Amino acid sequence: MSVIITCPRRFEQEAGDEASGMLERAGITDCRVQMTGMPGILVVHTGAEPVGAVAAMAAAVADEPWSARYVQRAIPVQESAPAREPDIVEAAVRLAAVIGEGRTYRVTVEKRRTSLSARSIIAGIAGALDRKVRLEDPDYVVLVEILGPDAGVSVLRPGDILRTALAKMSEDC
Repeated sequence: MSVIITCPRRFEQEAGDEASGMLERAGITDCRVQMTGMPGILVVHTGAEPVGAVAAMAAAVADEPWSARYVQRAIPVQESAPAREPDIVEAAVRLAAVIGEGRTYRVTVEKRRTSLSARSIIAGIAGALDRKVRLEDPDYVVLVEILGPDAGVSVLRPGDILRTALAKMSEDC
């Protein structure tokens, strides 16, 4: 996984075309869209660094806010893991090395088509990190996205996820 895209149900193909078009306009041409079989969710695989790819998409939306009709969110995924708690916790702890001394974090788990416990995953990650938790306005978000048998893990700054509705509202259109 590189970027998880959310869109309205039944518009996955259009969202995939739109997302790959945004990336291509930014010069990222090595992308492949994968339908997940889950309504409103698709994955874009690219060789580009995931946070940079989403930033490129955000720049495309900033340039032409109303060109984003189907993509609702673009979520960078820094590491993929099997959707098993020990693998997810291990990936999260490895990525969380970027959280510097005195910085705060929050763990967010979004899960689809799995019986894994979000609370258990959060407890496992929080128990392994020696940093202060702040639920409101943290410096970093440890994000776990579970899509059936696969999990994507990222440690992001709060603004690293593209939310096209917010981007459009911030423009004077």
